Amino acid sequence: FGAGAAVAALASGAGFAGVGNGNTGGATKDQIVQWFTRLSANKEGVLFENTLVQIGLKTQYQGTKGRLQLFVGNKSAGALTDFAVDVSWIHGLSGVCSASSGVIEPRQQMQLTVTADCLKPFCGSPALTVSFMSPDGPTKMDLHLPIVAGKFLEQHTVSKADFDASWGRCIHQGSPVTVPSTDKWMKDETLRALLSNGIHLGLVEGEVAVAHGAANFKGEHQEALVYAKVAADKGSKAVKIAVASDNSDLKSALEDQLKMLLAKK
Repeated sequence: FGAGAAVAALASGAGFAGVGNGNTGGATKDQIVQWFTRLSANKEGVLFENTLVQIGLKTQYQGTKGRLQLFVGNKSAGALTDFAVDVSWIHGLSGVCSASSGVIEPRQQMQLTVTADCLKPFCGSPALTVSFMSPDGPTKMDLHLPIVAGKFLEQHTVSKADFDASWGRCIHQGSPVTVPSTDKWMKDETLRALLSNGIHLGLVEGEVAVAHGAANFKGEHQEALVYAKVAADKGSKAVKIAVASDNSDLKSALEDQLKMLLAKK
């Protein structure tokens, strides 16, 4: 990383600009973005919550396959009727969502299953529209499923020399970006844990100030390698991010995810 790294004031990745837009069902855009961001690196958590419903999510990924369980709880004293969900799949992904029973009784829960197939590198995430009728009237929520390219990465362990050589051969490197961050990400071990456990990058050993990680993206029709460098700039409380790959979509997707996770909210 050089001193001339570009500064990105963006609080979230450009590929996820639609998250939190549209009908938010009473939650704030910031809340929706925060829930989505956490789930982009975690296996389970809250996807959405307001005074009427809570939507929890549990996920499993293996190779090119993803399985997501949606738990929709009715928090209100009245039944939610005409309950429906619709997933808008994006280029590079396909999948199906189980059918809704249409009614969630008071204080009860509905479980839905979404299965996803990764075909090739992609940017962004599938839109999820949730609609129902409550005693207060019709409700529609425009959400996103946290199915991101980082979910289909498998750790690729290389030496520092091989990492540097592979990085230099990548077609798409771009300019490093710097995002204002928080105290949490000023610890080198925390950054390395995010790369290894949250995004499943294989860490290059021996690096202290800069975390290096590599992974193999698994798609049914196309695979690709991706490399990342992440370093804390404690003086300015910022994080420097650089990503390289031979696939431009994969490079952009991982860079956007890292910016969204590490930027100060």
